[in-house]
Amino acid sequence: METDIIGEWKGLDKVSPYIGRIGSVLMRLQDEGIEIGLELTKEHCNARGTVHGGLIASLSDIALGHNIAAASRGKQGYVTVALNINYISTASPGDFLRVRVDSIKAGTSVGFARGKVFVGERVISEINGVFAATRKSDPS
Repeated sequence: METDIIGEWKGLDKVSPYIGRIGSVLMRLQDEGIEIGLELTKEHCNARGTVHGGLIASLSDIALGHNIAAASRGKQGYVTVALNINYISTASPGDFLRVRVDSIKAGTSVGFARGKVFVGERVISEINGVFAATRKSDPS
């Protein structure tokens, strides 16, 4: 684990039952927006022993969605309409996976975001998503 990174991270503010099953998904605020991170374990891997593509998709959706919602300053809720992922490389247990969003457009009816998934400074996936705006719901 990259201990110099983890000190800046904290747990997600809201964790759904699904996200809770993934493990300790972390977040941190950056100048560019919210970054999502997770230390990979063997439970996050496929039969080949490398990170499962579905986990990358889940973390990407979380990161893109959090950034779209933050860009709207809490005025809108958003649901995923489309999520595209280009898998470039892979990751292994013990790696710290980071999802960084670098472009966000949060409109009143639709939002767009794109970013990259990293292990260290190595890009393992490029991501982009389209999100439909919804009414802000009461989480209680």
